[in-house]
Parts: sequence; C-alpha cells; structure tokens
Amino acid sequence: MLRRLGIVYQTLDRGRWLIESDGCAVYLQHYAGERVLDVYAPIMPLDPDDDHVELFRDLLGSNGGSIAGGFYGICSFSESGSHLCACGRLATAHLVGPEVVYVLNSVVALAERLNAD
Repeated sequence: MLRRLGIVYQTLDRGRWLIESDGCAVYLQHYAGERVLDVYAPIMPLDPDDDHVELFRDLLGSNGGSIAGGFYGICSFSESGSHLCACGRLATAHLVGPEVVYVLNSVVALAERLNAD
C-alpha cells in the first residue's frame, strides 16, 4: 500500500518499515496475527532516573495529548530503552490508503510539534 500511495520508505524487516521526514523518523510495524499496524516516531529517550510527571502532564494537557490520529505514548526499545513517541494505530482488516496517510501525517505533525518546542 505504501508503494501505491507514492510514499518513500525503507524495509527494515518483514512487516517493519521506516519513513523519514525532515523532522523525524516514523516506524511502521505490522502485527499480522492481530491485524494491526503501529505507526510511531521516537521523540526523546526517557531516563528511568528522571521524573517525567511534569512533561507528561504538559503533553496530556495539550488537547488530550493528541493531534488527529496521533497520540503521545511510551515505547520500549530493548537496545535503547524507553522513549517518548508520537504514535498511531490502525486496524488492517479493511485498511484503505486515506487512513494510512491520515495517521502518518498525524504522527509526523505531533512529533515535529514537540521537537519544535
């Protein structure tokens, strides 16, 4: 579908892709059994020794912490620890192009907004 939409991407592994914008890197991971596509852009690593309560309160207080189809979340990457991410999730059972573009744009906008602050 990404190819049909004209989206430039890199294949990282089976069911995993990378899309890069000027302001962030967006990862897509397809969970075939669950029929779910996760879309996420790491924004910043979270040091387990730091207190993140104020950061989370500020993010969640800004429009519920979301833009359109994107939301803030914490992703855990085994090799590099936990990160604050802009996230999106799509059901893939009846996935259509506009849904993919909408969530991709939402995740990019959310990540770039936080990176600009």
